[in-house]
Amino acid sequence: MAGVFYLSTALRGGHLGHASLGSLCVLLAAWVAQFVDARGRRRPFRWRKFILSVCLSIALVLALPDLM
Repeated sequence: MAGVFYLSTALRGGHLGHASLGSLCVLLAAWVAQFVDARGRRRPFRWRKFILSVCLSIALVLALPDLM
């Protein structure tokens, strides 16, 4: 969630460098979550769930109101 909030505030402020760092945090968090889930349940890595979680995170960024 911190990556989502950081990305949202960076996009609203027009700081593209910080926005890329926030999107990298979102991608890394989604990958780690899917990797841990796959290892814990002894299943193969699910690419569809990974892509869906990244898309939902970015949709959440765009839906957040301007808090500042």
